[in-house]
Amino acid sequence: MSELHFDGITHTLTLIDSTGVQVGSWPANNVVDRAVKGFPYLPNRVYHVHDTVMPHKHRDHPERDTLNGSFGTRGIIRLRDFTFGNKVHSGVGVHAGQFSRGKQNHPTHGCVRTTEEAMRVISEQMQKDPLTELRVVHNHNQHNAHPHHVADHHN
Repeated sequence: MSELHFDGITHTLTLIDSTGVQVGSWPANNVVDRAVKGFPYLPNRVYHVHDTVMPHKHRDHPERDTLNGSFGTRGIIRLRDFTFGNKVHSGVGVHAGQFSRGKQNHPTHGCVRTTEEAMRVISEQMQKDPLTELRVVHNHNQHNAHPHHVADHHN
């Protein structure tokens, strides 16, 4: 089973396959929109992946799964629900999107945003080596002053 590692200091997302070999490493960020209260960043820990063999696509809102959409062309790899700040968080995960608005540095509602290339490789790897976890290390509050974007809500 493969896993992802997000490092909040180096701003990288790394894919490790089931044999421990690094498949790739890409720019990524966890800038959480200021409008999201009580959730300043994805806390350091291991998260279990909900979408293990294929990212989730938004069939009811296909505009979200576009290069400049909220999630990028591959959709979102959702994490299983987790508790932080006495609140259960769902729909948080890893995705690309907002290509013309800052790419991986564009704010989210708690997700790790990475590049289209990363999501392409990760999506392909998931199909032959299911993704089981996201390990977050060295993460910290990287709030951004960008306004809240309703389309970026991660449902």
